[in-house]
Amino acid sequence: MISDHAVNDGSRWTYSGTATAEAAGMLRRRLYAWLEQRGLTAITNDVALAAYEAMANSVEHAYTGVSGVGPLTITAVHDASMVTVTVSDAGEWHPPTASAYRGRGLDLASKVTDRFDVEHDGVGTTVTLGWDASPVETDRTPPRA
Repeated sequence: MISDHAVNDGSRWTYSGTATAEAAGMLRRRLYAWLEQRGLTAITNDVALAAYEAMANSVEHAYTGVSGVGPLTITAVHDASMVTVTVSDAGEWHPPTASAYRGRGLDLASKVTDRFDVEHDGVGTTVTLGWDASPVETDRTPPRA
């Protein structure tokens, strides 16, 4: 169970807590539900997939060799024309290693987004994902004939 800090204030959804596999799976489901509530069904699967891959990358790689776990923050914002998701950790960046079977998560995430960026600094890594999105319909009154 996730007992860390989560906030949903309509157009912004955020979670700050511990980077664990359990948290990443649950957060994917919660993000999916938030996107559905916003009426973003056309991009829900892509957003949830890309965000999960970014979270899984943090869980698996950010804290290797340290304590094994550390902080994770995910924020999703829906404004008039975009959905932006950021996934941040405070771990150390490790260059990818070549593998025939692994290491495709962030590449996959980049393929299902309209905007994709990874930044590494002395404090951690932030993955920013973006999708073009229409505003939420608030008036579903049919047009007059």
